[in-house]
Amino acid sequence: MATLNASGGTRPPGTDALSGGLACYGQYRTRDGRWLAVAALEPKFWEALCRRLERPDLLAGHRDPARQPALRAALAAIIGSRPLAHWASLFEGTDCCVSPVLTLAESLAQPQVVARGMLRRTEHPRHGAVLHIACPVKMSGFEFAIRRQAPEPGEHTEQVLREAGYPPAEIASLAARGIAL
Repeated sequence: MATLNASGGTRPPGTDALSGGLACYGQYRTRDGRWLAVAALEPKFWEALCRRLERPDLLAGHRDPARQPALRAALAAIIGSRPLAHWASLFEGTDCCVSPVLTLAESLAQPQVVARGMLRRTEHPRHGAVLHIACPVKMSGFEFAIRRQAPEPGEHTEQVLREAGYPPAEIASLAARGIAL
């Protein structure tokens, strides 16, 4: 938005700092096929990253456009040499804006997700246990709750069409032709 507002347009994908133009901001595949997210845009984060990787030779190229392809290749080779668990352990507690890209199951098990009460389990009469994501906005005096299950496909079609003014014969015709469930 900042680029759009300032210049009336956006840069082509892969040329902007946040769309792939900088090696210090991207995702890198690990040896086990997982991904590590790197967002070391600020010099202090880039320095911490290079120190942790024991690669001070990479420091000077942080935002140098001419060095980005080489930096990206170097980071890809380094990160691709070890599994995600190695990198998660190496960067644990290091302030350099690097983190594992988690699976959905891993994300849902994160302590912050649990502590904020972001998951709600309900019992659906037809489908059994269902997991829901709670509202992320927390307000005093309001407790998120699932008051009813989501409707089944087509469960309210007739009611909605009737309220929209369709006559019963047309609703039946739509259903018979498979246009409405």
